[in-house]
Amino acid sequence: HIFAGATSVQGSSYTNGCLDGFVRNMDNDYNGFGVHRVVDRVPKINNLSATDAQEIANDLQSGAIKAFVVHIGEGIDDSSRAELDTLASKRLLTNQTSIIHGTGFQDAQWDKIKAAGARMIWSPKSNVSLYGATTDTVGAWKKDIPVSLGPDWSISGSRNILDEVRYAAALNRDKLNSFFTSQDLVKMVTENPAAALSFDDLIGKLAEGYTADVSVFKRRGTDAYASFIDLSAGDVALVFIDGTPLHGRRDWMDAIPKPDLCEPVDICGIPKTLSLKTSDSGSKHNQSLQDIVS
Repeated sequence: HIFAGATSVQGSSYTNGCLDGFVRNMDNDYNGFGVHRVVDRVPKINNLSATDAQEIANDLQSGAIKAFVVHIGEGIDDSSRAELDTLASKRLLTNQTSIIHGTGFQDAQWDKIKAAGARMIWSPKSNVSLYGATTDTVGAWKKDIPVSLGPDWSISGSRNILDEVRYAAALNRDKLNSFFTSQDLVKMVTENPAAALSFDDLIGKLAEGYTADVSVFKRRGTDAYASFIDLSAGDVALVFIDGTPLHGRRDWMDAIPKPDLCEPVDICGIPKTLSLKTSDSGSKHNQSLQDIVS
């Protein structure tokens, strides 16, 4: 993910220390902020017990957690659409809910989501691969429902966020009559997902007071937003997490004060540097890339 310029991920679901990752893992308090704000659910919502649903609903209401991210409506039939009603019946369709997929959702579903103040997360490549269609994000956007963009999983989806952006941009051009601007697509991978995970007070913007999670990309042409929708991992020039440069062009990284333990790595045939290991400690949480490969 960091090779593609991502600084945060969501979707691991688990809470054990093995997922204290290199980039921020927003599913738990290994996110670098020491606060647990997100609960997610990938299995079918119909199988969520009343007791577990009540616990999540209570935690959302009390503020113990701030965001509930749920995979529902991953299909284009009536039963997939009906999962939204199941979600609502369990008191989990709220303004703290972010729905991944909603592939077959129509006006009736968008109206319910809008009324609840919920959000959508779009994974078009996986949707099209599996179902031959993707979420009507134009319909959601027209109703002012915030939409984020992210790869679902690498088996049917994209390998990383830049691949998913390129796929969405091509889909937007070829199938959606270029409804979304380049700036809209950038917002879908910055501000909107930060808000979807309830971390929009810390990340998602280049602004004073926000955490310095910053990615720098090669510019293609004169317009920065138009450049962004055609990038790949080779175009990543620098990635900072919490103000620390951790990955980037080798010639640029060589000019930045950094730990001596950085190591060379080629990405798409381009010389890069990765600062993964931070000390001489042999901990599993402090390995070099070569340690991990070995």
